[in-house]
Amino acid sequence: MKKLFLYMFLGLLWCNTSQAAVLERYICQDTDRKGFFTLWPGGKINHGYLRIVKDSFGYIYFDVEYQGLYTINTELSSKSNLVHVDTTENRTIIIQFNKNTLKGFIREIPINQDYDFFIKFKCR
Repeated sequence: MKKLFLYMFLGLLWCNTSQAAVLERYICQDTDRKGFFTLWPGGKINHGYLRIVKDSFGYIYFDVEYQGLYTINTELSSKSNLVHVDTTENRTIIIQFNKNTLKGFIREIPINQDYDFFIKFKCR
């Protein structure tokens, strides 16, 4: 009986997981720092990845290496220019990526802080 419940539980977990399908994957370089990603999320040297993924509910996200998923705002985006904007009480994060030029930026603007995080990147 315990095995039956275990199999049912594992089956429900397996069927309930929503998988994100990778639509596009890019290898990107920080253009301001000549390819050395001292500020690229994940701290990679000379490269980082940016993926565009779609979940089972139809939402599209930026997947930035080691930083998680950022929802693409469909109202601010076009077919070739994808934009994410997220504002909290502590900061604003903006990610923009142009699929035609393969260029974009990641910017974090903190509230009441002395720094401004900004990365311009180009992908292949």
